[in-house]
Amino acid sequence: MATNEPRTLEAVERTLELVEALVEEDSLGVTELSERTGLPTSTVYVHLQTLRENDYVVKEGSKYRLSLQFLHYGGKIRERLPVYRHGRKVVHDLAKETGELVNLAIEENGRGVVIFMARGDNAAVDLAPVGKHSYLHRPAFGRAILSCFSDDEVNDIVDKWGLRAVTENTVRTREALFEELDATRERGYAIERDEGDVGISCVGAPIQDIEGNPVGAISVTVPSNKLRDDRVEEELSHKILNGTNIIELKIEHA
Repeated sequence: MATNEPRTLEAVERTLELVEALVEEDSLGVTELSERTGLPTSTVYVHLQTLRENDYVVKEGSKYRLSLQFLHYGGKIRERLPVYRHGRKVVHDLAKETGELVNLAIEENGRGVVIFMARGDNAAVDLAPVGKHSYLHRPAFGRAILSCFSDDEVNDIVDKWGLRAVTENTVRTREALFEELDATRERGYAIERDEGDVGISCVGAPIQDIEGNPVGAISVTVPSNKLRDDRVEEELSHKILNGTNIIELKIEHA
């Protein structure tokens, strides 16, 4: 019977299972990987040998770890992004000016990815390490990006990834999410209050191309008690919007 489901290669899926398992640990042996993935030890060994021969894993004693080949590839991919090339100095300057943690993020396959981060002297805790994928409905940079999408596009993303709650304050219904997105569009920036970690809040704004499509977002992370002051929100949002405007102009005229 015909199906609309995309075809995949089982061997590749198994390799990726092993890679993902190794991402979570410093190193693992064949038996440990077999237990974690449910794959036979013989299968694990063959895949590891293939990865090792192609310099994607390193064997240390009886255990294996991922090689820095992934760092090399990730760096090359990031350098090709105009929003990164034109945004990193703006983010660095914004962190210095505000004294806070500033993230530069993009959307990829319906999730958010922080591609650059800069810390000011008073930076709050790091909640989204560079390269980590996160759901778009919660972080300020994610909602800033979603605010540029149509309702249908937002619904497609929610259908795929859901509305996972991290704290009791996390948006967890479509109705609440669309209310937040409407408010974000009206203000021009998104606000996240205690949704990823109690005591931590963020303000974020989208970076758009000339047609209004989101190419990324900037967010500033602050202790929640600071954001209770309307003057702080107004000052932060002004600086963020100024930063996103600079990046948009640089990309447009590059």
